[in-house]
Amino acid sequence: MSSPSDTPQPDQILGWQGLTFTVPSDWSVGAVSGDKTEGYLRVDSPDAPRLEIRWNESKSPPELTKTVRRYLTSLQRDKKQPEPVEVDADSRFISKRKVNKDDMRAFSWQGKGAGYGVAWYCKQCSRVVIAQVLGRPDEKHLEANAVRLLSGIDDHPRGDWTTWALYDLHTEVPISFDHAGVNLRAGLTELAFKRDTEKVVVARWGMAGIARGDQSLDAWARRQFRKQWQSFHPTSEEAVFRGHEAVTVTGQSVQPFGLVVRLGRHVAHKDHADQLVAHIWHCEPTNRLYVVYGIVDVMHRDLLVEIRDRTRCH
Repeated sequence: MSSPSDTPQPDQILGWQGLTFTVPSDWSVGAVSGDKTEGYLRVDSPDAPRLEIRWNESKSPPELTKTVRRYLTSLQRDKKQPEPVEVDADSRFISKRKVNKDDMRAFSWQGKGAGYGVAWYCKQCSRVVIAQVLGRPDEKHLEANAVRLLSGIDDHPRGDWTTWALYDLHTEVPISFDHAGVNLRAGLTELAFKRDTEKVVVARWGMAGIARGDQSLDAWARRQFRKQWQSFHPTSEEAVFRGHEAVTVTGQSVQPFGLVVRLGRHVAHKDHADQLVAHIWHCEPTNRLYVVYGIVDVMHRDLLVEIRDRTRCH
């Protein structure tokens, strides 16, 4: 019996909390929790969990051998395991050179299921990462697939932008912005980010025809974000983006003494988020609606154009 992982087609990038990796296109995020300092992410194939990544912040390098043994011990003691688990805390199925890590420990285990994993510590992002590929003990190419998938994991951005990609939303946000929230529900993936007083939101709606109905793109956006934009007097301009119907919304805060506050913060060399900039478009080939909006300092209005241009739709 074959499985999706026997002949994988790695053509999808996923990104979360600075981690980026490539998986087959028919895999999707099955679970995600935590933040930049500690969290968990699981990716599933259509029939089973396939990749797990755990991370936690550590100000100093841990003893990775102990880290691996603790994890394998917890696996053996897990009452949810239907069969005894045999473990190898000194597996050599993958090398440090292959995963491009200065210090790494490989491990494997086998019970009713099987796993090949690695643990490492990144000095740049100060995180311990444990990642493993899961499958069946009799799966022909499980070890080879584990080598390929695990060697492609990056644990922090390589430039000034962080990749965020899950549930058909793929965008990039400056590393200076922190993740501030996620809204995942049927048909919607929405990510929020913050930097001091500034805020950026990137969102994708599926089934655009149903979500939008017979409303104009501008009317739909104003209704969808009426609470978030209520402190602004927005103006709209029709546009075309990547050949799609689009609209750009801009506005300045109507808060009393706004200009005085902005001047005071600029004198103190601080940003003041009093500008609304939003880019909305309808991607017909994928039948999705995309929104990139920010409440930012007047000097950073062009930032939303950059984020829009880094947000994929088709």
